[in-house]
Amino acid sequence: MANLKETLEIVLERMKKHRDLYEKSEESVRYQTVNPILKDLGWDPENPEDVQPNISTEEGVPDYSLLKTEKKVLFIEAKKLLVDVEKKEIIRKLGQYCFGEGMKYGVLTNGAIWILFRAFQEGTTMAERLVWKVDLENDDMTASIRRLTTISKDNIENIETLIKKLQILDEIWQSLLEEPKELIAVSYTH
Repeated sequence: MANLKETLEIVLERMKKHRDLYEKSEESVRYQTVNPILKDLGWDPENPEDVQPNISTEEGVPDYSLLKTEKKVLFIEAKKLLVDVEKKEIIRKLGQYCFGEGMKYGVLTNGAIWILFRAFQEGTTMAERLVWKVDLENDDMTASIRRLTTISKDNIENIETLIKKLQILDEIWQSLLEEPKELIAVSYTH
């Protein structure tokens, strides 16, 4: 994962240079943006023991099924760059794939935006089950890497713990941003 930052920079450059292509072609998004990111997260898109594209489930055909020790652990649904991956019908379809296979999480991406979605949580709406969102074109690179790393092959089995830690870290960071004067005042008094 040491190369993830470099890969994200390359992907961003590709999106700037070939935006038209990625807005028209889901296949280009998958092969030229999603696959390199997956590879740096430890998932080898060319190894069927890690990644199986377009495998039918009872609910349909997710773009990617990620496997660890021969067990499906995450579905990823990829769209063209032009597609708003936060639309309810797109989220609902991923939810069906996950729910049908008993999978807790799924990812939606259009190459630039990545969303980790909890398939089911009692008493919540679909919007409330959005765990994190990464906007590669606008978010801080370090924050994007931190979030994406929760779905790495090494971390996928500890995703629940990592999500909780990530939420705590985000809350602390947000409080620091909202109260910078207090932080500075405390620093000068010590």
